[in-house]
Amino acid sequence: MRILLTGPPGVGKTTACIKVADLLGNDVQGFYTEAVMESGQRTGFDIVTLGGGDSSKPKRGILARKNTHVKGPKVGPYTVHVQDFEGIALPCLRNVDSRPVLLIDEIGKMEAKSNKFTAAIRKVFN
Repeated sequence: MRILLTGPPGVGKTTACIKVADLLGNDVQGFYTEAVMESGQRTGFDIVTLGGGDSSKPKRGILARKNTHVKGPKVGPYTVHVQDFEGIALPCLRNVDSRPVLLIDEIGKMEAKSNKFTAAIRKVFN
C-alpha cells in the first residue's frame, strides 16, 4: 500500500508524519524535513530520519540553506545541499520492504534536485 499526503504549507503534514512514526515505533522508516530558524528567520531546511533505518538514533543532515558556501542547485533563495541530502535520504529508500511502513515527509522542488532521489522514489512507487 502507498499513501500520499498532500496539502498547502503549514497545515500539519510534517506533524502528522512525526506522530504516526512515534505511534508505529520500529515499524517505520523514512524521513521528514524541518525548517532551520535563526533569530526568528528561516535560514534553511534539514532532513531528519524517522526510527527504523540502520539504527534507532535519528540522523540529521542539511537539505538546503540560504547564504551558503556550498555550490549547488537553487530553489528560491536556498541552495540545495544535494550530497548531504542524498547521504540521509537514499539509505531510507533502500530495503523499503524491511519495515511495514515507509514515511517520506517531502517530495518537493528541493528534493527533486537530486536525480538519485527521484530515481529511487520512482522505484518505490512502481
